Amino acid sequence: MSDPVSSEATPGFSTDLPVAPPDASSSVPIDPGVFNNRMRGLGLGLSRKHFPNLKHGGHSFVGAPSFAKEEEKNPIHEASFEDTALRLKLTYQQILTKFGSLHDFFSVDSSVPTDFEVEDKRELYKWSNGNDGYPPHLNVIPPGDVTKFDDIFHASYLFYFQLGEMLAGVFPTLITGINGAPWNTFSKNTLSGLQEINANLIDSKTGIYTEANIGLREDWYTDEQFAQQHLTGPNPTTLTLASDNWIQSFRATAEAQEKNDFIAALERNSGSIYIQDYSYFKKAAAVDSKHEFSSEKTRRFGQRYTGASVALFVLGGDGKLHPLAIVIDYKEDDIKKENNYFIKSTGDAMSNSVVIFNKRTSSTDSTATEAEDWPWRYAKTCVQVCDWHRHEVGVHLVRTHLVEEAVIVGAERSFSNDHIVYQLLNPHWLKTLSLNQAARETLVPKIILNIAGMDKKHMSNYLKTEYYTFHWEDLYIPNDLERRGFPISKLNDDKFRNYPYGRNMVAMWFSLRKFVQSMLEDYYAYTKTTVEEDEQVKSWVKEMQDDMGARLTSFPNITTMDQLIDAVTMCIHIASPQHTAVNYLQEYYQVFVPNKPSCLAHPLPGSLPELEALKESDILTALPLDKGNVWLMSAYIPHLLSMSVTEEQNIITYAKTELLYRQGIRDEAGVKAAQAFLDDLEKFKTQFQENSASMNVETAPPGLPGTSQYSVMDPRKMAVSILI
Repeated sequence: MSDPVSSEATPGFSTDLPVAPPDASSSVPIDPGVFNNRMRGLGLGLSRKHFPNLKHGGHSFVGAPSFAKEEEKNPIHEASFEDTALRLKLTYQQILTKFGSLHDFFSVDSSVPTDFEVEDKRELYKWSNGNDGYPPHLNVIPPGDVTKFDDIFHASYLFYFQLGEMLAGVFPTLITGINGAPWNTFSKNTLSGLQEINANLIDSKTGIYTEANIGLREDWYTDEQFAQQHLTGPNPTTLTLASDNWIQSFRATAEAQEKNDFIAALERNSGSIYIQDYSYFKKAAAVDSKHEFSSEKTRRFGQRYTGASVALFVLGGDGKLHPLAIVIDYKEDDIKKENNYFIKSTGDAMSNSVVIFNKRTSSTDSTATEAEDWPWRYAKTCVQVCDWHRHEVGVHLVRTHLVEEAVIVGAERSFSNDHIVYQLLNPHWLKTLSLNQAARETLVPKIILNIAGMDKKHMSNYLKTEYYTFHWEDLYIPNDLERRGFPISKLNDDKFRNYPYGRNMVAMWFSLRKFVQSMLEDYYAYTKTTVEEDEQVKSWVKEMQDDMGARLTSFPNITTMDQLIDAVTMCIHIASPQHTAVNYLQEYYQVFVPNKPSCLAHPLPGSLPELEALKESDILTALPLDKGNVWLMSAYIPHLLSMSVTEEQNIITYAKTELLYRQGIRDEAGVKAAQAFLDDLEKFKTQFQENSASMNVETAPPGLPGTSQYSVMDPRKMAVSILI
């Protein structure tokens, strides 16, 4: 039966053919009751059939999910790009609310204050059993109600599973009228055409295109913009000084290809060669070095691909990073794991891999041929696809969200609510646990997996490897920057002027550390105890390291005040400045999909001649243009995850509130510490703007008043916790 309400009255929810009016926008208010009626009409509401034991009350949702074929469980055959985006937005918001309510019900991550004893918290905050394919996390399901699955992407609880199915159900088999992507209706099928329609969509504030993105820059594809993203893009955390083996290996390969200009560039830039290394993907995913990654093939999302790329750069004395060479898919068998680091063990030529060298060996070389150097542009796209995987799954999901969850569960099971460590950490946990649960049960299996270039088994292996190779103390900001070739004593030199992430993070780290130090030292002096004697700290260490706990073996054995100060600083750093830096730039760099696709739509070239023969049409074919759902999610998820931080949830409000609290309880040392931290944050407003202004590579869209080069870490925009 046809939906009695026309699609023009309520855009996007007709079961016949949901087509939005031309001016449909995600900013148009949607009544939730009408939205729910339409979702029920599509068979996407929770119903009695999903909860067969409902009459038994309590925790009776449990039961094995049904594994229907994709075409059998997808009620929407055709829908427009705009309508699908709208359904996705509203459904995911409802799912987040539902998970928040569930956590409230179980009194974990509660929206109202709780004051349980440690013994009670140990019953509430239990570790998962590790059978779901994820790293250790909160087991929010009460004991006895867990259905065990060995697969990361199977629900462990039918209630959650159905929420995941609701999210999956918003995607149609076919995005109608636009040949799978929003661009083809409006312009010729060229890369410049994609850029043109991107600008038109932003001008008209159409759908998700309400904010500026890198596609507004005419030079978005250039070496300069490509390289700069590895300093100030969504992932500014993994660029590293290249090892001798990597440099020698590229040199040997260049000699085989007679690339003398590249060899000369290596020689004149000794000590300034950096690398983005994704070669470890195959070891991390537990596959052979010759393996070629691809996803499962489905009707709605097609089959998708990625490589294990390696990109070599030179960092000039003027601060400009320039790409020199790219391996599109590393296939040598010399990546070894040592002390939980993946290293290249030889300097041999890369004879099994496709390696391409940039014709421009310096940032000052002519740019006249850049636009039509299609093989090189394709290779840069391969790197961006790899960085999408490393950023979204490794840097963002695992090394902020999931590591912080381990911190939360371990601390809740160890500290009384009046312990200073608990009081310092707890404000930085707002919404994180329920958000992570929603991600595990819906966002990862129903969205990330369906736009990535790996299948679910290899994605699960990769995800877990990123967690278990988390190097706690090595990733303290001063240690991390030094290890990666960004010495903090030289960050103010011109050479590092285009790395405001590094400059800002050093300032934030030492300010946070000073605040934490003051609070901890006063507490232990007042209680006349030592860190070494503190049984609650010992418990926390055990929870973080133990096989029955977080299993983070690199978590430090905390016996001194300095060790505790650093560990607590790190926990706050992950939740606030680090997550802010790696989350809130996704919209700018990823909504324009050609800049940083989540996958390739066709297998990678298997030889250098095949790569060198590529034309513009081949790059367009490689982009996920023919599957509208992949394009939609690749663009929409960055938009969804980049919501502005409200004033009440930023780091400044936290500092102000902490100051008022310490004043209220007449804690003189706490008042002094909170005031100093607040004063630092006020100074950082200007200091971080100055760091941004010192850059000599433009990244903001030209001609847009009020935009800033690198403003994501402005304390007014810095979230107090992992909120989204």
